[in-house]
Amino acid sequence: MNAKKEKIKDRIADSLMVTILFVIFLLITLQLSSQTPYPQFQNPSLEDGIGVGISPWGYSKCTTGGPSSPDIQPGIWNVFLQPSDGFSYVGFICRANGTWESFTTQLNAPLWGGTQYAFLIDLASSNKYFGYHDSAATLKIWGGDANCDKQYLLWESTPVNNINYWRTDTASFVTREKSITHLTFEPGYTNQMPYKGNILIDNLRPYNGTIVGIEEIQKHEDFRAFDLLGREYSDINSIPFNTIYIHQGKKHIKLQK
Repeated sequence: MNAKKEKIKDRIADSLMVTILFVIFLLITLQLSSQTPYPQFQNPSLEDGIGVGISPWGYSKCTTGGPSSPDIQPGIWNVFLQPSDGFSYVGFICRANGTWESFTTQLNAPLWGGTQYAFLIDLASSNKYFGYHDSAATLKIWGGDANCDKQYLLWESTPVNNINYWRTDTASFVTREKSITHLTFEPGYTNQMPYKGNILIDNLRPYNGTIVGIEEIQKHEDFRAFDLLGREYSDINSIPFNTIYIHQGKKHIKLQK
């Protein structure tokens, strides 16, 4: 009789354990489904040995913009800003002759077509960098299906004019119909005349935005609304896009209409 009761208890315990594991799995799935997908980078913290004209592991230099390649910082060309994450980061320049340095990476998983992606990236600029600091540059991120392939301009930052300190940008974009396997990073000019500039990059990481309903906007008295291309709207009713970002202080909220 006791043996029978023990078997019943074991079955109940097993059933409870299965139920608990299922609930945990369900909660994790729901949490992940509420987060914006992000690119799967090979080396998101851009870690490698410090050096001139080299790219960190998982990345390759591009020669389409010019003959030289980025540097692994800090300590090169009088750039001494400490990394925002890990032990190293990437720095590259644009030149007054219209050439620039760039680097590329193959993602661990492709970006599916027609899908919204977002990730956080730390950006800075140096007032040294061997004299390449005449004006602030932007960061351009291109998508393609091979190294240095620039089929689509996915995102471009505002001018990186924060000197010797890091800022965090949200790189958000919607892919076109075709899937993307490679991303290319390069500096951009803010006007038609080329000039000497530099950009420092570190800590590519997921954007864990919160999905809320359109009614949530009524709870925010002071907000700034941007579409996925970074364009700002003052009237939320005039926004023709399905997804925008709300910026309130230091908090970013992904809003779906």
